[in-house]
Amino acid sequence: MQKEYAPVVDHVVPQCEELILTFRAAGLPIVWTNWAHRASDGWYSAADRVLGPRGVAARTNVNFIYTDDGAETISELAPISEVERGREIMSAHANKFADRDASGAPILYPMLQSLGVDTVVVVGAWTDFCVLATVIAAVDTWGFDTVVPTDAIASAMAISDDTAHSGLDIINLFALTRRTHEVLDFMKTRPELVVPPLTEDDAYNAAEAERSAPFFRSGAHRAAFRRDSAH
Repeated sequence: MQKEYAPVVDHVVPQCEELILTFRAAGLPIVWTNWAHRASDGWYSAADRVLGPRGVAARTNVNFIYTDDGAETISELAPISEVERGREIMSAHANKFADRDASGAPILYPMLQSLGVDTVVVVGAWTDFCVLATVIAAVDTWGFDTVVPTDAIASAMAISDDTAHSGLDIINLFALTRRTHEVLDFMKTRPELVVPPLTEDDAYNAAEAERSAPFFRSGAHRAAFRRDSAH
């Protein structure tokens, strides 16, 4: 959630803040991915061709950031430590797994892998662009179980008349969708299933194990989440 989106996302900021505070208190890693694409940055992709240049002069084309601090995280949700600030990614892709560093190496997947993450909770904006693209990639390409708190996502890009469900119906095919309080209740009532991030030694040992058995992944905690949070 970034400053330029504030007028559109303000109604979901409290839920996002509660999730961040809970994750932070539990010692769980948080990654911030902020849309930083500007009409003048020289970056041009197929998405730009689809969305077109209309509204750029009037600053109404939501494919771009216009204000100087528009890509900065909303203060209530911003990283507060050097470690957290090191997990803030300025992004040019709807799919956050597609962002690369200066050398061309992927950023997000190696970060999550090094921390031993196997389940991601995705919040933010826009529902039918960045959230949707990232959820599909997380599940279908990288094999992460994915949870989307539906009251912690927002959009200004809805192209259907039913803006509340634009993109969300597709997300439902890939991710477990729950309300924020349900995610938090699960974390509080089943703490044995909330695993802290790996240490450097743990990460090395896990990488070695994955190389020797790349298709093995334990799914016990995921099944428990689905069973305990299902209605």
